[in-house]
Amino acid sequence: MSLIDEDYLRISLRSQSFRVSFEEPFRAVFALALMGAISWFLVNDVTSFVILGLMVPVTTGCLAAVGIELLRRRYLFSVGPEGLTCYNFWGLQRTIPWQTMQRVREFQLLGLTYLRISADQQRSDIWLPLFVDRYPLLLDLVGAHVDEQHPLMSQLRLAAG
Repeated sequence: MSLIDEDYLRISLRSQSFRVSFEEPFRAVFALALMGAISWFLVNDVTSFVILGLMVPVTTGCLAAVGIELLRRRYLFSVGPEGLTCYNFWGLQRTIPWQTMQRVREFQLLGLTYLRISADQQRSDIWLPLFVDRYPLLLDLVGAHVDEQHPLMSQLRLAAG
């Protein structure tokens, strides 16, 4: 019989990277880009069914898919013993230690849900996307580092609903 839970030790001593899911941001970007492209063609008196019904949606879908995949690979965030490493609104990576997190609030942007996390002596909040691959693992790792009353943990539990 060991005095330390091996699963807890295995989870709590590692840093794990996460990336956003593909589907949710793709839908938002594709819808906005498609509406913009069709509007632009209609303003310029292009009414061809082949262009508006086939070429524009296919091209927009391909470009949106490539763009989202590039962003998924570029903007990873990680959870580890030292804290949460994520990006602020301007795309700059910041690490916030667990004990300095003061306020966590939900924010919707283009139909995508984020948690804005404020911390002591940080000039800007970091934005944690909730549309991530492996959300249950994210919950487990955060739960290994903070208690249930921590502002981040309570907001993650609410979002998991």
